[in-house]
Amino acid sequence: MLKKFLFLSVSLLAMTSLVGSSNASILESNNPAHPLREVGGSDLPELSDSYIETQAVAEALTAGGFESFAGVVPNAEDGTVDLYITEIPDSRMKEYLISVKEVSIRVHFAKYSHQELEAGIKRINPEVLKSFKDGIDVYSAHARDDGSAIELTLRSNSSTPTSQWLERLIEVAGVSVTLNKSPGEVPDTPFALQTRTTPTDPWWGGSLFEAGGNYCSTGFGVVSNTSNLDYLMTARHCFVSSTNQTLRSYGESTFMGSWSPSQYYNFPSLDVALTFPSGQGSSEKVFTGAYNSNSTSGKTISGVGTNNMNRLVCVNGGNSGAHCSVKVIQTPATVYTLEGFTSGVVTGKRDNNSIVGASGDSGGPVVGMYTSSGFVFGYGIVHAGHDSGPCSSFNTPTNTPTPVCGNQITWIDLATALNESNMSLK
Repeated sequence: MLKKFLFLSVSLLAMTSLVGSSNASILESNNPAHPLREVGGSDLPELSDSYIETQAVAEALTAGGFESFAGVVPNAEDGTVDLYITEIPDSRMKEYLISVKEVSIRVHFAKYSHQELEAGIKRINPEVLKSFKDGIDVYSAHARDDGSAIELTLRSNSSTPTSQWLERLIEVAGVSVTLNKSPGEVPDTPFALQTRTTPTDPWWGGSLFEAGGNYCSTGFGVVSNTSNLDYLMTARHCFVSSTNQTLRSYGESTFMGSWSPSQYYNFPSLDVALTFPSGQGSSEKVFTGAYNSNSTSGKTISGVGTNNMNRLVCVNGGNSGAHCSVKVIQTPATVYTLEGFTSGVVTGKRDNNSIVGASGDSGGPVVGMYTSSGFVFGYGIVHAGHDSGPCSSFNTPTNTPTPVCGNQITWIDLATALNESNMSLK
């Protein structure tokens, strides 16, 4: 029998029972700041079966925790996936590759693993760039899908010849580095590289945070319709104290903001809470990659979507990362639990019954299926899941103790949450 549990991770040496559920009320509404638009409507293309299948395989390979994994490129046009690895597949990867029937997978050997390239990106930090003294601003850094190098988009006003400081960057990173110098195409401000576990302000949705010994995820950046103040929306059940609590990033390294038990910032009948972000406040962006992805894979929330039956979405927790092709199997409804009534509850799962979330994902954003536009719609705040056992199929930051995973998930309808809290998306 499946056990319903909240996707909150308890920060203890041994896993204990997870904290009980919260409760709710449903009013269908439009967000005045962001007009409601249907994903897959006239403004966005429909997603083909081939797109969904190749994306699902790409996600499984990315989140599988394979040491030799370098990158993956899904090709919806011909229903294939190009997989890049640094060595012959081990038994676990072979088992997965053999199990895939709908998609053809081409295997290529790569120079570096994804872990090696991500480690190199972390070594190219602001302090290193400052050592060049005269004008190198990095706007983005990402591991190339073919595992060949780190690719940097930057603007350079350095008087030092490119060959010299590139050689220094390669030395620091410990891996190959390629450059994309396109001043007319880069943002106005330098890119601050961040991850789900090492976020920086303004705070993104899908980051992992700790409060009162529990791990949860940030949801959406929102703004009050009356005061114009900035908040981060997350799940109410993440906070089990009756006193103010601080939010810190994974490992308690960075102060992210605070939470108040005041009724003005909590909506227990919806399992929704508003937190006070520190620094520059909350962002309109969310992480969209695997649990260990960085902000080069982020998306901008451009509106509120409708949780229609069979809608496909991506569940996006800070602990286990993004899980796409999750299908809505129950539209917003009032559900009775041992803790009372919860309304605005949407239920979803994948057709193949695979993992869609883990403890620590509570409060994270549920968003539309990704397209190349860089924009997605928001659908909800992660609420609870159904227990299907330990997370043996992929890694998560809080894997000590091993988090509990679920193959069915519920979230709170975003339109309802915004209406009840009198908030708008950033």
